[in-house]
Parts: sequence; C-alpha cells; structure tokens
Amino acid sequence: MIIHKSHSKNEICKLIQLLGISISNPKQYRKIELSALFLYQLSELDFIKPSLYLPFTNVIELKLYLTNPNPNKLLTIKKKGHVIHICKKIKHFCRNNYCVELTDYTDIHELYKDARYIQKYGGVPSVRKALKELNQYPQKTETIDPHIPDHIIKELEIKQKLKAQNKFQFKVSKGEFKVTFD
Repeated sequence: MIIHKSHSKNEICKLIQLLGISISNPKQYRKIELSALFLYQLSELDFIKPSLYLPFTNVIELKLYLTNPNPNKLLTIKKKGHVIHICKKIKHFCRNNYCVELTDYTDIHELYKDARYIQKYGGVPSVRKALKELNQYPQKTETIDPHIPDHIIKELEIKQKLKAQNKFQFKVSKGEFKVTFD
C-alpha cells in the first residue's frame, strides 16, 4: 500500500495524533520516512476509535482514504483563485438586484453555466455562499446545490451544534428585589 502524494506530512502527523499511533515526534521525519512508519503501524492496527474529526470509521476506510487523492485538495491554488473569482461574479449579480446588465455576463445562461461549474467545489465556503444567494433569485430556472464532501458536512454539523449550545437566553424574573451596595 502506498499513501497518495496529495496527503501532506502535516496531515499524516495529525492522523497519527488523532489515531493515537505510537510514533514519537513524527515531525522529525521526512514525509517518505513518516509514511513508511505510519504504514507499518497501520499493518499492526486492528481497529480505530471513530472520531468526529475523521472522515472514516474503520481501518479499511482509513486505508482507502490514504490510497486515494486527498479530498481536501481538489483544487490547485490557481484553480481555486479562478473558482473564487466566479463566486464573486455570481455574488455581484445577486447583490445588484439580479441584474445581468450590471455584471460581466452577457446572459443568464452564461451565469448558470458558471454556477454549474463551481457546484462541484462545495468544500469552498465562497461557493456555498454564492450558490445560496443565487438560489434566492426569484426568476431562477434551476436550483443549484453545491456538492459538499462528507468531512466538510461533519465539520459544519459540529459548528452548528456549538452555535446552538452557546445561545444566550433572556430570563425575566418578577417580584421585589433588594439591592445593596457595600
């Protein structure tokens, strides 16, 4: 088994830490050495403890995850810049009262073509925001939902739970109260 080259050394170190694998000071090794040590430890591993921060629940899924390209790195920096530029153009359309004449687009079909192009990059927050705004267009011809990877969905669910727990509540108490200052 070979770890796919798109997984970085830092990500492998993070996996070692989260899985509790006994490799002391993994950052001291080069990526290729660390990968060999990690794979050796994986061959000795029978089961893993599931975590909310990991996109897999057992050893087989972990090995499959490591042999496939990293789902976090679907975009190169250049391509991500292009996707974000398209998102800005779509947001510009939405925030200017859905008027195509005020944008770089010649017609609405070109805009929807770009929206379908960025749809597969739902892991990028700008894509989710742009498509959410576009789906609020009153004369929309189609609804375009972003394809969000499973690990991003888990992260968003965790954030949502944390937000729900930290809501402040207002409590009204009636009656007579005595306030004293010392």
